[in-house]
Amino acid sequence: MTARTLAVNAVVFSEMFHLINSRRIDSSVLNRDGLLGSPHCLVAILFCILLQMVFTYVPLMHTVFSSVALTWVDWLKVLCVGVMVFFIAELEKWITRRFFRRTHVAKMR
Repeated sequence: MTARTLAVNAVVFSEMFHLINSRRIDSSVLNRDGLLGSPHCLVAILFCILLQMVFTYVPLMHTVFSSVALTWVDWLKVLCVGVMVFFIAELEKWITRRFFRRTHVAKMR
């Protein structure tokens, strides 16, 4: 059951990190405005974290979803997955800007 709970939390946290990264499709979000520029996005993420804590730690949720409480080591694993998704998306944007944007602009001329 720990694996199931880890998987659900990893997917949800990956989506939260991807949400932050998706705020700018072509440019990096590795700056203050990119990370903190949307209060609505931050509120949604905080609400989502709250719901994940309910899913993970409320006994009724354990019964309904067959979930279990996670340790801090498990949470580190979940955060690592989310951070990996974030940086893979940043790498994809960098590769696109570096190698494909120029050829696309050159073909348009």
